Amino acid sequence: LTRVSKGCYSDYVRPLEGDSTGIMVPHLMSLEEAKKIVYYTKFHPIGRRPLDGGNADGKYCLVDGFDYIKQANEERFVIVQIEDPEPMAELDEICALPGIDMLFFGPADYSQGLGIPGDTSNEKVKEARALIAKKAREHGKFAGTVGSPDNFDELVAEGYTFISVGADVVALWSYYKNIVSK
Repeated sequence: LTRVSKGCYSDYVRPLEGDSTGIMVPHLMSLEEAKKIVYYTKFHPIGRRPLDGGNADGKYCLVDGFDYIKQANEERFVIVQIEDPEPMAELDEICALPGIDMLFFGPADYSQGLGIPGDTSNEKVKEARALIAKKAREHGKFAGTVGSPDNFDELVAEGYTFISVGADVVALWSYYKNIVSK
């Protein structure tokens, strides 16, 4: 899974061509932007990603072209991050969009978008989190977010099936802090 830079076709497709299983696009702001992401990252009949099986994901032209298209559309996934209030008005339509496989809620950035930076326990943040999981499930999509062992069961009960409970930077910080403290 590769978290891409937000922006252009190359940012989205390069990791897929390099054989990444999926991409995570930060700060989705609208249905129109979601449609553009799908257009760039999925092949016909879902999108119009240019057909080039000569990369790692096409096994350097060793996969039949039609199999490549089918396999890439089925096995490479696209995650959009809902980290701002703006896309919430179009959430149902975004969730219904073929080619979006997961919606990932970012509570910290969402709280900042509400003008309450870091207040991830605020009711408005919790309501958005619950709604994203509900709408994702209604449309057969995965719902993801960040969590901890403390709220893991709550997130599962809301419908989240992808919960990030750790980060490499935190683990490394702890490891190095332990080394230098001796």
